[in-house]
Amino acid sequence: MNASDHGRSEAKQAAIAELDHLEIRDNQGNVAARIGYCVTLFFDQGGTLPKRMAAFNIYKQYCHLFVDHLSHYQAPGSDSVRRLKDLSFLESSASKLEKIPEKEPVDFAVFSHGPTGKGGEDDGVGHFGFAASCVAPDKPGELMPVDRSSISAFISAGWVIKHGHARLLELVRDWSSQLEPLHGFCGLSILFDIIYGSTATKLHAFPYLKRFPGLHCGDSSMFTVEIQPHNSQYLFTTNWLTVLSADFSHRVGGVEKLAAAMGETCPIHEYSGGIIIQAGDQAQIGDVNRGLVIDDYRRVASAVKPIRFEDYKIGLFPVPEPLDALEETMEWISRFD
Repeated sequence: MNASDHGRSEAKQAAIAELDHLEIRDNQGNVAARIGYCVTLFFDQGGTLPKRMAAFNIYKQYCHLFVDHLSHYQAPGSDSVRRLKDLSFLESSASKLEKIPEKEPVDFAVFSHGPTGKGGEDDGVGHFGFAASCVAPDKPGELMPVDRSSISAFISAGWVIKHGHARLLELVRDWSSQLEPLHGFCGLSILFDIIYGSTATKLHAFPYLKRFPGLHCGDSSMFTVEIQPHNSQYLFTTNWLTVLSADFSHRVGGVEKLAAAMGETCPIHEYSGGIIIQAGDQAQIGDVNRGLVIDDYRRVASAVKPIRFEDYKIGLFPVPEPLDALEETMEWISRFD
């Protein structure tokens, strides 16, 4: 790397680190969202104990790695959120998870709120959180016929800059090997409250999605809902890292064809069960207003476009009137085309 490239890389990292100070506020001045990194992996067989335990083991890793940043948790099989004192709840949670019937959906989460306000109350969304949703598919024609579960992890920009994008890649690779997902992604994202996020708060993030194409929309739940009338062989989206199972990568030509299309700036990493396509040396957000195009992201999106899900009926996120949510969703999923 020459001096000029090194300088540009340092400038990118400095800009990303500044994201930790950015707050997206609602009309009352409350923190509605922040910006940070998101890792989301979609997997099947979420009703089986081995897959649920794989998701739970990643959850445990996350808790141990970020314990100093976490403030609340929701244990498997529980609807209540409790304040986090230590990680002793993990042992009892594993035992509970083993006893939950396969047909019963299982959610578990851990997260942080923002800085403590006057009087000790929480005053906003934090930069860390992990949520798992493990479901068993219904019979055809019922509510959830497609076998699609997911985990999502939030990580602050400051942590990534401190420990490096290579460490983040290592995490995604490790988690993908354990979970063997169908597909997934990692990159910069809007970060909502992982438990209490609402339509009203998500509306305030829309201008950021319009301006910065590298940002994930911050919520993958609507994709899971929209894909239900179809089958599981569709990809949600791409970002700095795009995770593809062996089956998904074969359906877009395989590793050799993808490597030829990607070029040197988009390396492909293998893991047990699939591949991870890396779009450039570090995550970027781009900027429509300044004409900053993310060419590496475009190459990845183009290569996997044949398997991208596009048959939306409702939309992924709320939009202000008079805009149409479905039209804006289609623009967002095709933002790198």
